[in-house]
Amino acid sequence: MCRRPVAGNIDMNIWHLVLISADVDPDAVRQVAADLDAARSAGEMAFDSLAIGLRVAPSVGDGLLGGRLNTGSGGGHVLLVRLADQAALETYYAAPAHSIIRRRFLSRASGACARLYDQADAEADCSNVIFDEIEKIAADILKRIDILV
Repeated sequence: MCRRPVAGNIDMNIWHLVLISADVDPDAVRQVAADLDAARSAGEMAFDSLAIGLRVAPSVGDGLLGGRLNTGSGGGHVLLVRLADQAALETYYAAPAHSIIRRRFLSRASGACARLYDQADAEADCSNVIFDEIEKIAADILKRIDILV
């Protein structure tokens, strides 16, 4: 039976998807998954399940009209994390382990991010401004999508 999402209902599962650029080393993606799983095993993060996949763009036709369906562009990876509810998602994002894993991943994916993280360490009073710059670079590396199911 399908459940229809209801605005304001926070008791439904959340799928946290991260679309990762094809330019990112696949080993870095596998390492993120391993780091997240290790953090969950150590009790540093809580989520129900985790998977990584490859983005594909099959060339398929419409069953009636025969035109090609636009399935987007393939390439890159997808990280999928299932969480119990909205509160679990907020806890996931706020976990220090999430910040550590995110830093490790972005630093590996981008030398500019690595330098900015080092700068944030050295200039703690400016860390919020520096974080905004990291987010700008991260936007070219990953896209976050949180879905209520």
